Amino acid sequence: MIKGIIFDMDGVVIDSNSFHYNNWNSYFEEHFGVTLPKEEFGMKLGESHHHFTLHFVNKYANKADFEKVRSDIYARYSINREKIPLKKNFKETLIELSKNYKIAIASGANIEAVIDTLKIYGITKYFDFKIGGDQVKRAKPNPEIFLNAAKGIGLKPEECVVIEDAAMGLQAAKAANIKCIMVDDVITASQDHSAADGKIENFEELIEKIKKLN
Repeated sequence: MIKGIIFDMDGVVIDSNSFHYNNWNSYFEEHFGVTLPKEEFGMKLGESHHHFTLHFVNKYANKADFEKVRSDIYARYSINREKIPLKKNFKETLIELSKNYKIAIASGANIEAVIDTLKIYGITKYFDFKIGGDQVKRAKPNPEIFLNAAKGIGLKPEECVVIEDAAMGLQAAKAANIKCIMVDDVITASQDHSAADGKIENFEELIEKIKKLN
């Protein structure tokens, strides 16, 4: 019986993956003269922001000043983040789900960014537990963040379902023995999501998908 729902944030709660890619790519084009491969960018989504940044700096920025790159890109994000929309029908679905399920958010973003994001969209009160990538030792695809999220809402892994958009998150959910439903997203659409327990194109479909897992 599913009693708890664990949401990833970027590409799931907020429609941010294309925004993040454009933000990162424009920065790397301006400063390093390189275009970041969109597929590779999508494959790295779900990692902690530290490991994510480290990968692209080391590979495409000639090992430039890591902290400066991270700071510059985050500054661009902070200026424009209120322009990023919630995923279509997410808030309405979240409100309904919160009446019958424990709700957690488990994101590769730092917990400060997670908390700020939930405040911006006025949805903080619907989440019983929050955890960010800076609060775990091992990033996705390691299952640590999802196991901690399940524990945080007082449930066993098998009593939860993860809502993800990226292959990295799907792998982490499966490693945690947690069912996983994938959300359609343009940046991660080409990835292999065949191990998922369900897929949705719109959050209007989610409640019925979860019921079918029981």
